[in-house]
Amino acid sequence: MVNTQPLQFRDYSGGTIRTVQSAISPQNSVKLALNMDSDKEIGSLVSRLGTNRIGSQVVSGATCLGLHYFRDTVGSSHKLFGVFSDGVNNDIYDMVAGTKSLEDDTKDLKTRFCTYLDSVVRVNGTDAPKAYDGSSWVTSGGAFDLSNMPNGKTVVEWRDRVYVWGISTTPNVLKYSGIADDVTRTVSWTVGNGQIEIEQEDGGGDGTALAKVPGYLLIFKERSMKRWDGNSVYPEDLINVGAPTQEAVCQGRGYVFIANQEGLWMTNGGYPVKISRPIQDIWDAIPIANVSSFATFCDESYVYAFIGDVTVGDNNFTNVCVKYNIDSQSLDIYSYYSDFTVFTWYLSSSQRVIVAGDKNGQALQINTGNTDYHSTVQPITWSVETHDIEFGSRGKNSKISKIKVFTKNITTGNLLMRSNSDRDKDWISFGNVKKPVETVFNDIEGNWINAKLTGVASTGQVTFMGFEFPEKSVDTNENE
Repeated sequence: MVNTQPLQFRDYSGGTIRTVQSAISPQNSVKLALNMDSDKEIGSLVSRLGTNRIGSQVVSGATCLGLHYFRDTVGSSHKLFGVFSDGVNNDIYDMVAGTKSLEDDTKDLKTRFCTYLDSVVRVNGTDAPKAYDGSSWVTSGGAFDLSNMPNGKTVVEWRDRVYVWGISTTPNVLKYSGIADDVTRTVSWTVGNGQIEIEQEDGGGDGTALAKVPGYLLIFKERSMKRWDGNSVYPEDLINVGAPTQEAVCQGRGYVFIANQEGLWMTNGGYPVKISRPIQDIWDAIPIANVSSFATFCDESYVYAFIGDVTVGDNNFTNVCVKYNIDSQSLDIYSYYSDFTVFTWYLSSSQRVIVAGDKNGQALQINTGNTDYHSTVQPITWSVETHDIEFGSRGKNSKISKIKVFTKNITTGNLLMRSNSDRDKDWISFGNVKKPVETVFNDIEGNWINAKLTGVASTGQVTFMGFEFPEKSVDTNENE
């Protein structure tokens, strides 16, 4: 039977959905859209924006161990702080100026920050807390009562108190300050302060992270989560979903998002919901060594989860970042040239942007321009791979002689096809795509086929609008 009407595949608003049988795969999804956004033009896939360095490289080849944007309430003092080791000590840099701001912390320690009362405190669990007050670093007194402040691995402000977690001498105790004085604009660790004994359940692991949702402070261990409402910690042993590090937790839109070995989760204080299921085969392939280096960020519209290098079957993906759209609940997969370790926000020319620290002594703004910055400028390589396409029945053999491809702003794309296979080595080149409407003539047959379009973007975003099998281009018959 020869098709007498065009067969079109023109809606990809569902993004990437992988863990689904081909017969029920959503028609508005693809098996993989790499470096493509599914929500910039509804129905199309658009190549992602690039990255660009902020300031200069501060230490060649050094891993970013902390990143934070400090801005006081009136905006007269602001700094983008980055933490890097020089091999002997950790130093905190002003990333815009490219100069050291604080020197000689203990090397290789992850460093966290908390801005409150027009100051920002630095903690790493080993060195005594220090704070930047807008003009200099102080080691005692100040807004955080530094002389009495506990020495923990992570810190957060909640309901006008400062909370410290991950204290090595009291690993199951969460400590909090007194309520901030509205006249002196300071907190106290000797007046009005207190502590909470977090249940020492079996297998919970070390204290790792703190985060906020409306009504609760969430307290994470490696394999569990507790809630504190200001009066009590409850319920006991409810949630056995933990966080490997503070960087693996982010918050936005009234939710907290968690990246751990099992998946990407979201919670408003109740039991977390796994939102990585559509790409769970990718998540399940993450090497265990990557988990301690997860980095997350939420900008109120999207959640970004950087998970590192991943191999799925015979496909190798480098520096993978998963992007979750909170509104559409779709997932997109990015692959960067840089290996990110931590995210923060930053105000650039009065615009709020996302910045990532990398493993080469740099802070990189993401979602900007049309190229990636690594050590040099690089084009963005993108690809779109379809689900299995079955022409009526998987039990019938189809012969395809031509296909139309619809794009915008493409320079040179390569159309690949394969039949009756899911192996990467079985892709064959079908033809080039250089025009907005390109008809590619070739021959392929099988019970099912996959199509894959690849290309690069460097001068503008490329839009993939879909495929069409023209009339009389598909001949389907029972298997002989």
